[in-house]
Amino acid sequence: MARRQGHPQRLNLLAHHVWGLVGDVASASSDDWLAALQSCLAHARPESDAIWTTLNASQRKVLRLVSWGEPLAGSAAGRLGLIGGSVAAARTALVRSGVLDEHRRLVDPLLGIWLRRAYPSP
Repeated sequence: MARRQGHPQRLNLLAHHVWGLVGDVASASSDDWLAALQSCLAHARPESDAIWTTLNASQRKVLRLVSWGEPLAGSAAGRLGLIGGSVAAARTALVRSGVLDEHRRLVDPLLGIWLRRAYPSP
């Protein structure tokens, strides 16, 4: 999330959790930011689980690729067993549902962190 990707609501959530840890202190430490991120991930876990359970296998594989910054075609996609038509259909469905933006980036950066922690690099 340090790269300011995704919907600003998640940055606001992170700021809220940092504020809850440090209050009116002049600055937060790296440990404070990491603790706040853990708290945000726990807060967003039910939403991430709900999104994940509604996806088909191809959509899940595309999200794994996106979360790791891998192209949707190439060796990583091949290792996941994705082929052209299924990739295009999955990408379109993920954009329509608001999980990916029009540039094929995750709207929710917490979902990307959750995916990278839950699933190895393809």
